[in-house]
Amino acid sequence: MVGQERMEAEKWLLHKFDAITVPCVPSELHTFYLAESRKNGENLYTDAFISYSRKVSSKMQEVRAFLHRHLVTTWIDQEDIPKGESYNDEVQKGIEQADTFVFLISPETIASEACQKELRYAFLLQKKVIPVMVKNTPDEELPKPIRDLQYIDWKMQKESLPIELLEDKDYLNQHKHILIQALKWEKLNHNNAILLRGHALDRALDWLEGAKDRKKNKPTKIQRDFILESDQKRNELDYEVFISYSRKDSRFVRQLNNDLEERGKTTWFDQENIPTGAKDFWEEIKKGIAASMNYLFVISPDSINSEYCVQEVEYAASLGKRIITINYEDADIEQFPKQLKSINWIDFSNVDNYISAFGQLIRELDTDRDYVSMHSYWDRKAREWEEATRNPALLLRGVIGREAWNWMVEASKAEKRPRVTKLQREFIQASHRESRKNRRLRFAAIGNVVFMVLAVIFAVYAFAQVVELEEEKELVLIEKEKAEQAEQRAEEARLRALQAKYTSDSLRLVAESHAMLAERQKEEADRQRAYALRKSQQADSLRLIAMQSAERATFNEQTAKGALKKAQQVTEEIQKYRQLSVAQNMMLRAPDMEDQHVRSSLARQAYVAYQLLGGKGSDSDAYRSLRSALKIQEVPLSENMAELKHPVQAMVLGKGEEVFVASEDERLYRLNENKETLLKDKNVTSLAYDPFQDKLFIATREGDIYTVKGNDKPERILSKFKESIISIAQENEQSLLLLSAEGILYRFDLAGREWSIIDIHAKGEKVTDLAVSPNGTWAYCTQEGTVEVISPDSTSQWVKVKHRLWNIALPPHANEVTFASVEGRMYQGMLGRKKMLIKPFSKGHLSMISDLRYSDSGEYLASAGYDRTVRIWKADEPKERAIEIDDFDNWIHQVAFSPDEERVFIGTNSGAVNVVEVRLDRLFYKLNEVSSDTLTEQEWEEYVGSEYSEMFRAGAVEGSQEKDPDEVNLQTGL
Repeated sequence: MVGQERMEAEKWLLHKFDAITVPCVPSELHTFYLAESRKNGENLYTDAFISYSRKVSSKMQEVRAFLHRHLVTTWIDQEDIPKGESYNDEVQKGIEQADTFVFLISPETIASEACQKELRYAFLLQKKVIPVMVKNTPDEELPKPIRDLQYIDWKMQKESLPIELLEDKDYLNQHKHILIQALKWEKLNHNNAILLRGHALDRALDWLEGAKDRKKNKPTKIQRDFILESDQKRNELDYEVFISYSRKDSRFVRQLNNDLEERGKTTWFDQENIPTGAKDFWEEIKKGIAASMNYLFVISPDSINSEYCVQEVEYAASLGKRIITINYEDADIEQFPKQLKSINWIDFSNVDNYISAFGQLIRELDTDRDYVSMHSYWDRKAREWEEATRNPALLLRGVIGREAWNWMVEASKAEKRPRVTKLQREFIQASHRESRKNRRLRFAAIGNVVFMVLAVIFAVYAFAQVVELEEEKELVLIEKEKAEQAEQRAEEARLRALQAKYTSDSLRLVAESHAMLAERQKEEADRQRAYALRKSQQADSLRLIAMQSAERATFNEQTAKGALKKAQQVTEEIQKYRQLSVAQNMMLRAPDMEDQHVRSSLARQAYVAYQLLGGKGSDSDAYRSLRSALKIQEVPLSENMAELKHPVQAMVLGKGEEVFVASEDERLYRLNENKETLLKDKNVTSLAYDPFQDKLFIATREGDIYTVKGNDKPERILSKFKESIISIAQENEQSLLLLSAEGILYRFDLAGREWSIIDIHAKGEKVTDLAVSPNGTWAYCTQEGTVEVISPDSTSQWVKVKHRLWNIALPPHANEVTFASVEGRMYQGMLGRKKMLIKPFSKGHLSMISDLRYSDSGEYLASAGYDRTVRIWKADEPKERAIEIDDFDNWIHQVAFSPDEERVFIGTNSGAVNVVEVRLDRLFYKLNEVSSDTLTEQEWEEYVGSEYSEMFRAGAVEGSQEKDPDEVNLQTGL
C-alpha cells in the first residue's frame, strides 16, 4: 500500500474512540500489512530491531504484534533476511537501519552468544536500547551494558513500550539516517558521491550541533567525520540525477541508486534525501529537482499512473531539465505524460540485460556533461534573481557575465539540449545590459578626470608666465633708469622673452597633442584587447566543438565497428544454426535406415559434426541414433550385473560400485564381484546408504529396521514397529525418517532408539514418498497433492497442486525439488523464494513413475516408469528433451547413477539388474570399434546435400581418427 491510500489506512489504525465500545478491532493481519507497507515506503528502515532467542519466539511474536497495533515497524531475523544472504551481515544491517534496539530479557536470550553479539553492536553504534523482561531473570545474570538500564516488565508495563519508542523519535530517526549514509561512505572508500549536500547537509550540521551536550546516543566518530567532510566539500559537488519512480518499484530503484552511487554519481533519492516527518514533502521534491542536473524517470504501469510522478515530470520540464527515461516494466505509451512520449527510453525490463542497460545509462549521463552542469548552474542563479524580485545586485558582472553570454549564444547556435529557458535568457540578457551600462559610465568618468588634470596644468603654466613677465618688467625699468645705453640690450632682452614665450606655447601645444595621441592609443589598445579576448573565447569554443566532434566521430566509429562485428556474429550464428539443423536431421533419420552401412555412417558422422559445431539441446537425438547404430551392428546395449528370480523391490549403490538389491523373494543381496545374501525371509521395502560412515539402513514391511556397517552382519535396531515401513531415509547422523504404509511420517532417534510422529503441514493427508538431501533438507509429497520442503533450521516451503502425487526427489544442493503424479507427469519446484515456483517437465512418462533419483552432483535426474522406459534429464533444464532408454521388455522398478555419472543401474520387474552407458562419447567410441564406413559421394548428396557435405565429410574424417573417449576433447552429452 502506497501514497494517499497508505496515509488514510495509517490514520484509520491509529484512530482512538471516545466510546467504551469500538465498532471493530483490527486483526493481526491488518496491523502486519500496514506496518510492512510503512516499512517498504521507508526504504525498509524500521522503528525497532527485536533481539531474542528462538526459544522465546512465541513471546517475540506477542511483542511484535502489539507494536504493529501501534504502527511500529520491526525487524526480526525469521522474516527480514533474504534467502541466500549472509546471516551476520543482514543482522548488522538490521540494527543499523533501526531507530531503537529492543532486547527481550529471558534466561535463553542471556545465554545466547548471538544475542549478546547483537547487543554489543547496538551499543557500539550508540543506539537507544530498551530492555523488555518477557521471562523472569535474576538481575545479577543480566549483561553489564543493560544492568543499569530500567527495563519494561512485559506482563505489567507493556503499554509503556510504544511510549518509550516515541520518546526522542526525531533525534533517533536522524541518527539512523546519517549513520546509514556514513557507513555506506566508509564502505565505498569515502566516495564523494555519498556525501551530504544542500538542505540535507544543513539539517545534519544542526543535528550535530544539537547533540553536543547529549549523554546518551551520541553521534559516533564515523557520523562526525562524514558530516564534517560533507561540509568541507559543500561547494564541490552538485546532484547529477534526480530519480522519479513509483513506491511500488522501490526494490529495483534502491538497487539502481546504490549502483549509481558506487559509480560516483551523486543522486537525489527521496528515501535518503527527505527526512522522515518532513512538513512540506512537495517543497522538498521541487528543491531536489531544481538542484539536479538530470531528471531520471523510471517507467512502469504504476509510475505513469501516479499523480505524484506526473507532477514531478511537469515541474522538471518547466525548469528545462534534461529528462532521461528507463523502462522497468512495459506500460501503455498512450498513457505516458506528454513530456515523455517523444523521449527514447533505456530498456531495463530484461533482468539479464541489466549490466548493458546500466552502462548505457552512465554514458547518457556523461554526454555533454559540462553543458548540462552549466545549464543547472545558470538556472539556479536565474531563480535566485527571480525570487529576489529581479534585484540588479544579483546580476552577473565582469568575466562571469561574459562567460554566461557566450554560453547562451553558443547553446542557441548549436541547438543544445536541454534548451536555454526563458528565465535563463532574460537573466543573462539583463546582466549583459547592466555590464554595458557600467562600462559607459566608467569611460565618462575617466574623460572628466583627464579634462580636470589638463586644466590644472594650464593654470600653473599661466601663473608661471605671469611671474616671469613681472620680473622682466622690473628689470627693464631698472635698466632704463641706469642708462639710455642699455635700451638696446633691454629691447634685445624683450625680444628674447617674446621668443621664449612663443617657444613655450609651441611646447605646450606639442604636449597636448602627445596627450591626445596617448589617449587615442590607449582606447585603441583597449579595443584590441577586447577583440583579442573575443577571438580567444571563440577559439576556445571552436576547440571544444572540435573535441566533441572528434569524440562523437570516435564513438560513431566504435559503434559502426560493433555493429559490423555483431552482424558477422549473427551471420555466423545463422550459418551454425543451419548446419546444426542438418546434423540433427541426420541423427533423426539414422534410426529409420534399414541398411547397416547407411545407419552407422549417418549416426557416426552426424554426431561428430554435432559436437564440432558445439551443439546442445539435442543430446536425446544423438543418443537414440548412436544406440540404433550399435543395435544394428549387434553390439550389446547394456551389461547384465545380476539375474534374480523375482522382481527388484529396492536398490541403492554403496561403496564404489557395490549394489544392494532387495527382491520380492524376501532376500537382500550385496552385488559386487560376487552375489552375497545379507538377509533372508525379510520383505525389504526400502534402503538408505550413508557414504560417510559406510553404513546401510534397511526397512522391512514387518516393521523392522536393520543396519549394516561395512562388511559386518546386519544388526536389528528396531523390532516390530507398529506399522509397516515402506520408505526410509537418513536425516542426519542422529536420526532416520520413516514412512509407514498408512502414509504417516516418523522420526527415529538412533541413539535413544525412540520414535516420534513428525508434525507436518499436510495434516490428515496420506504421505506417499519422502526424500533427503546430504545437507539435511528433506521433503515429502502426499496423495492429495501437497509438497513440503523442510530445511535444517526447521523452516519450510510448501505448495499444493491439483494432482495425486507418488514420487519425490531432492538434489544435494537442495535448491529445487522434483515430484511426479500418479499419471506420470513430472514437475520441478524452485526453492529459495517467498513462494515455490513450479515448472512442468517437457514430457513425462506414459504411466506411473516407479523411481526418481538425482546423480551425486545434482546435475542429472533419472526417472523410471511402468511404461518400460528410463529417462535421463539435465536437472536445470526440465524443458529440454531427456535421453530415453526404451529397449526393456519389463517394467522398471529402480534406477540409480554410478558415482562418475557415466552409467545407470536399472532394476526390472523380471529381476534383472542391468548397467547402461549414458555418455555419448562412450557410445561413439563403441561404434567406431565396429564400424569405420563412410558415405559414398552419391549417399552424401542424398542424405546431407552438397552445400554441407564438404564440412561434414571433414568432420567425419576427424571423428573416425578418435580413440578412447577419455583421451579426446569432444563435448559429451553427460
